Amino acid sequence: MSAHRPISKDDVAVLLASALGQHKSDELVASTASALGLRREAYSAADVRGIFDKLAKTTGLVGVVARFAVSRGDVDKLVARAERASASTALGSADAHGGASPAIDSGLPPASARGPSEIVLLISPALGLEKAREAIGQAATRRGIDPSLPFSHADALAVLDEMTKVDGIVGVVARFAKARFLLAPPT
Repeated sequence: MSAHRPISKDDVAVLLASALGQHKSDELVASTASALGLRREAYSAADVRGIFDKLAKTTGLVGVVARFAVSRGDVDKLVARAERASASTALGSADAHGGASPAIDSGLPPASARGPSEIVLLISPALGLEKAREAIGQAATRRGIDPSLPFSHADALAVLDEMTKVDGIVGVVARFAKARFLLAPPT
């Protein structure tokens, strides 16, 4: 990837995949990029924002998912990570670190500190605090997990997984929350 187009098609599709599935997300990104005249596999920050602007204007679940990714700041975080990676590569820091990629900062606390309140923090911006607590409590109960006790990492993941099965906005929000939860694996 060049410094001018540091964001891969796959990186863009990941922002949609937790709600739409990887295959559908790949197709959407490719077709939207093509409709915008972008016939390449890596994009600039402006290209990515253009793709999401176009997707956000669509109706139905695709539009909801794209607007959610934009409103949560996921698009801006992707662009910022790519710019940092591009800058560090240009400075040669990748060679200094043995070619390792810079760590992804998900903006979340370490996974070892997670529990019901962490899931509430992931879900409440979209659902509201009361609805988030209610949805988490119901999902935990369906999984046989006591929602009043701290969750282990596995319990939290099980609750999020259960929530993804719910129809409507709760399921969509839970898919995004689960993806964000998984970005910061247990320490």
